[in-house]
Amino acid sequence: MRYRGPEERPAEGYRRGLLEVTPLPCAVSNSTALIYLARCHELKLLQRLFKYVLIPRAVYVEVVERGLAEGRSDAVFIEDGVEDGWIRVKRLDEEHKRFAEELVLRHHISAGEAEAIALGHAFKRCIVILDEKAARHLAETLRLKFIGTVGVLKRCLKTGILEPREFVDLINALLRGGFRLDSEVVSEAMREAILPT
Repeated sequence: MRYRGPEERPAEGYRRGLLEVTPLPCAVSNSTALIYLARCHELKLLQRLFKYVLIPRAVYVEVVERGLAEGRSDAVFIEDGVEDGWIRVKRLDEEHKRFAEELVLRHHISAGEAEAIALGHAFKRCIVILDEKAARHLAETLRLKFIGTVGVLKRCLKTGILEPREFVDLINALLRGGFRLDSEVVSEAMREAILPT
């Protein structure tokens, strides 16, 4: 694995038709968004939306090390993102490591979710990508900026990175791949795709 270090990528503009999209500063991601977007061959949407994505060590172990050991193709795509430098593995300092351990014990969330929340707490300029309700509730309590996988896709739709048809196809692909979504969330997402902004 080639680790490129902590330096930030320069801002880049992306064009979709006449719309220029400048990536948002950064995100901290839990496992779910990485795994499911990689399974749909759309992991690069995160690269287009954010200058870089931070992941804690626990998430790297879950999605890459364990994924490669199990022969999962999504793990290969995520490892490529790490090697290319736009996904960055970030170790927690001792204070935030203790904070993450406390979150696991008190709130019964996974180590990956806890470390992602702790990393978001350490890097408040970054938005945290979380999908599980308990983790999202905790992030809200801690006043962190957070978004889910569908929220990422909505931002891609609004910025022109995704066309409405691509957005709908990707939501359906996530559902076929086992991504759990409330039917109301699906309906709302589909309405956003067809209604003019």
